[in-house]
Amino acid sequence: MSKKLLIFIAVSFGFSWTIAVILWLTGLYSSSQPQASLVKTLLLIVYMFGPAVGTIVSQKIAGEKLSNLGVSFKINVWWIVGILAIVSITLLTVFISSLMGAKLNTTWDQLELSILELYKNIPSSEKPSTAEIAKQLEEIGKSVNYNVFLFYLISLLSGIVAGITVNAVAAFGEEFGWRGFLFKEFENLGLIISSLVIGLIWGIWHAPIIAMGHNFPTHPLEGIFLMTLFCILLSFIMNYFREKGKSVVLSSMMHGTLNGTAGLYIYANTVKNDILYNITGVSGMLSILLIVALLLLLDRKTFFKPLQAKS
Repeated sequence: MSKKLLIFIAVSFGFSWTIAVILWLTGLYSSSQPQASLVKTLLLIVYMFGPAVGTIVSQKIAGEKLSNLGVSFKINVWWIVGILAIVSITLLTVFISSLMGAKLNTTWDQLELSILELYKNIPSSEKPSTAEIAKQLEEIGKSVNYNVFLFYLISLLSGIVAGITVNAVAAFGEEFGWRGFLFKEFENLGLIISSLVIGLIWGIWHAPIIAMGHNFPTHPLEGIFLMTLFCILLSFIMNYFREKGKSVVLSSMMHGTLNGTAGLYIYANTVKNDILYNITGVSGMLSILLIVALLLLLDRKTFFKPLQAKS
């Protein structure tokens, strides 16, 4: 392991895990107070920038340019394909979850009951009354003519727009490290090995907030293992499009789009289970495997040749 890589890991993990310790010691992560929830959200965004800080520090100490790490706005067709691949993961997760037993809300009444049931699990100080929620749902229902699939489409499109804009800025905090620094650092290993290594580092980096209940609120300890496996699998897709799209900006948009659209399964699927029916759970990972299999079928050459990261 090179000195530069050691510095990157030390700074990235040290920065982010310090934020996690603050969240834990202050009780902000588990607090049900509205103001605390806002601070928690802001600190989680700061947490995401640990890899970017690690990248900047390690590159500066090594005397190397940040511009060599793929921050490019030169759009090509792979940007569109990459975003579509991420959206496909979300849609497949909803579909596979329904096949696995999570069922699908196909009418407005089913959706409304599902959402009301979901809100029962939110701390009382954070949620409006059931009557207020029902009223809001009624207004939303009228606006889409009680067409549940139109509601899903609007939710999905909103997630994509947020994903390639606001979410992408926050996601850059991670991706500048994963698909910028580490992608360049491991470019000679080839896509398969580099994806395994980057995904492992990426997954372990999440450990403190997963342990506090992030992504897996009812299975935090099991979630550490599942999140690491999820990151490894997703890295095959993220690294593939980083190579094809030639830009960390695309990686950030893809990451942001996943974050923006992942919640669709919460609305669409009746049964909630953070291990089985979850983007970061079993159904999500099966969806990723299907996309990876398709990419392998269509383009084996990219998977089995040394990566050539270009800025």
